[in-house]
Parts: sequence; C-alpha cells; structure tokens
Amino acid sequence: MNETNPFSFYRDASRTGMRAVEAQDMVAPDKSPRLPVTFDAARLIRARIAGAPNFGIVKYTDEILRRFLARPDLSVRPTYNASTGMSRTWFLRAAKHFRSLRAELNSPIYITSEDLPFPLSRLHHPPLDRFRHMLNNHFDILPDRLPKESIGRVFFSPHGPLPPRKSLPEGAARVITVHDVLHLKFPEFYSAEGPPFIQKIIDSIDPARDFVVCVSAHTQKDLTELLPIDTARTRVIHLAADDIFYRHPENTERASQMLQTLSLLPRGYLLALAQKEKRKNVAALINAFASLEPAQRDLYPLVLVSSHAETEACLRDWLASASIPARQFRILVDVSTEDLAALYTAAHLFIFPSLYEGFGIPLVEAMASGCPILASRSSTHPEVLGDAALMFDTMDPYALPQALRSIVDRPDRLDDYRARGLQRARMFSWNTTAEKTAEFIATVANNERMQ
Repeated sequence: MNETNPFSFYRDASRTGMRAVEAQDMVAPDKSPRLPVTFDAARLIRARIAGAPNFGIVKYTDEILRRFLARPDLSVRPTYNASTGMSRTWFLRAAKHFRSLRAELNSPIYITSEDLPFPLSRLHHPPLDRFRHMLNNHFDILPDRLPKESIGRVFFSPHGPLPPRKSLPEGAARVITVHDVLHLKFPEFYSAEGPPFIQKIIDSIDPARDFVVCVSAHTQKDLTELLPIDTARTRVIHLAADDIFYRHPENTERASQMLQTLSLLPRGYLLALAQKEKRKNVAALINAFASLEPAQRDLYPLVLVSSHAETEACLRDWLASASIPARQFRILVDVSTEDLAALYTAAHLFIFPSLYEGFGIPLVEAMASGCPILASRSSTHPEVLGDAALMFDTMDPYALPQALRSIVDRPDRLDDYRARGLQRARMFSWNTTAEKTAEFIATVANNERMQ
C-alpha cells in the first residue's frame, strides 16, 4: 500500500492490504513479532462526524487507541466497522473526518464489514485507475478495505457490538469493553423506542468464546447477572482522567481568569455537571441547593456545566421551579477540557448526585484537581472514591439536602477530603488503563485454552 496515501482504494485490496499489514507486524531492527490487533475506532470516528465532545466513551476510545499505536509489541489496525446503514454518499461526506483522524494518529484507518449495502468496488472504476489514484494522493478520498485475511489475531471493540465471527479469520479472538448496562437495568429512565444499543452489544457477545473488559467491578457484576459468562473471561480495568486535571499550577492560573469573567471567587462556588438524563439526578441537586439558607447560596453560587446547549432550557426551568434567583447560579455550556479542569481546581465542592454510573470519570477528574466531592453512594462511586469523598444515600430523599447543609460551611472538613482525593487520584491513569488492557489482550491471544 502507498504509505503516503493510506486512504486510496485498490482493485486488489486483498493482496495489497495483506502486504501493508504484514509489514506492520515486524519491528525494526530485530524483526521481533508484534501482536496484530484490529481496533474498532467507529465510536471515535462517529463522534468526529457528529461534532460530539471528547469525553466518556469517546475519550476512552481515543486514549486507548493512541497508546496502543505507540506500543512496540502491538501492530494496531484502526478500523471502522461499517454497517448496512452506511451509503456511498455517507462515506464521501465522512472522508474529511477519516483524513483528519488519520493525520492525528499517523496511522492508516481501514473499513471492515461483511454487509455493506454496496460493493466497495463500485467506488472504484478500473478505466479511471490512474486518474483516481492521482486524486487520492491529494485528497485521501476514503479508507482502504481491510481484507478478512488481514484482520489481526484479536479484534478489540472499545464500544459497540462485536462483528460476526464469519467476518473474522478462523481462530481470531474477540475482546470487547462493556462500560455499563444501565439501559437494561433502568429502562424507565429512557423513552427511546426500539432495542437499546446496549442490548445489541450484549447480544453480540458469545459468553463461551469472547472476552470482556469491564470498567468497574460493579459493571462486571451487572454484566454477569445479564449474561452467563465466566468471570475468568472478564477483566476489571478502571478508567482515568485526562492529564490536564493533574496540572494544578496552570489550572489555577486559568481559573483566576475565568472566575473574574463569571463574577466568582476561588473556593466560592459549588460545581456540578448537568444533563437532562433522569439518572444524573440533577433536579434533586437543584432542590437540595434551594434548601440552603439564602446567605449560603449567595456565598456559594451553583455552577452547572453542561455539554449540550439544549439542556440549558431544562436547567433554567428546574432552577425557576426551585425559586433560585439568577445571581445564585451560573450555567456553562460546551466547556473545554482546560476550562473544566480550572473550574474543578477553584471550586469549594463538587457534587455528583448520579443514581448510576458504569465508572464515573468526573469523580477522578475532581480528585485529581484537588476538589472535595459530595457523591451519591450508588453503583461504582464507593469503588472509585474509597474514603476520599463524602457520600449520601440516594434512597433517602432528605440525605442530599442534609449532607449539603452540613458541609457547605465547613472548609476545614473539606480540606481533609481534598488531600485524600489528591492521593487516591494517583491510582488512575490512562497509561495504566492501556497497559492492563494490552496485557489482557495478549493473554487472550497467547492462551489457546481461553479461546
């Protein structure tokens, strides 16, 4: 394959693709073998196309992929596991996103699928080979098709259903990360019709042959209650926070600039992430904030950070219903990672009332930023926080208001939890997450009895 243009098509994709990927499986100078891993980057690519923010599962996919590509023991083939919903028009429209991600990763990106709604050969016309090849060199029109024979010994999906076994080489192992099963545990929180995406993920797993990374022990427990899979085929590997949350000096400087704009003081506001999802329990938080004395709310305004502009109207309705005046809250939308890190660093308290999380990356972000936490004692929160945060019982409707009233004026008590959080945050890093995931994949690939 032409290394200067990894997106061009070839008539003989099978033969050309084999040469390209076989070359990746050797490491200079000693030519030691590398483990070929096909990495489904579809979640990351779809996020780029949709303009979605880089957090949660998208962040996980991005961080693991970049670290896998840098490992000398792996030969990683990022792919887009295409589906029947993808048309020729969609591929052409998405080309610039494939191209920009390829440049960022400095790696080819391939297409894998057995059930495209059209033959890829229709995008390539032999009479125009030379002209099209010339265009590809300039425009990187589309990714290459990864031949079935070139798919690695392990197919890894960081999110999304596993591909059918018939689309993989004989003996290839399938590994998938399950982040949560909340759609199946709490269907009452969701109104979307049709089978939820998580059900498709669960249905794609063969409990007798596949392997699963669970982002928490709580998620592992939930999964094994839904799927008859031996825990020996699963591995608990925690997630992490971006390195920026650990950079306290620069975050403090950025915070001082932001707070002037927002008319806030350092350690003079309460911070929370806000979404409309019922499981996030934000309405309960707003009601708890309303229970504070007016003087306390003036001293510690509530800062709500949302990643979606459409959430703002809902938040304002909840705040109005709770009779909270405008001077006592701020709503921030589409906040950058750098600005969020600054907000954590300068906050008096971070409140995380969520009823259920598969892991809870914001908890690690807040701890790493030196921000004390008040969180619900639910799902994964005790596992992530240990003794480094204050927690309340979500089953008790009075617990959150009482907890908030009891600590909002106790900076001495919060200082202790700030120190504990900083220490515990060191347990989590994307390097560790990627290292443990790579070790699990290597164990799966090298232990035939497990397959």
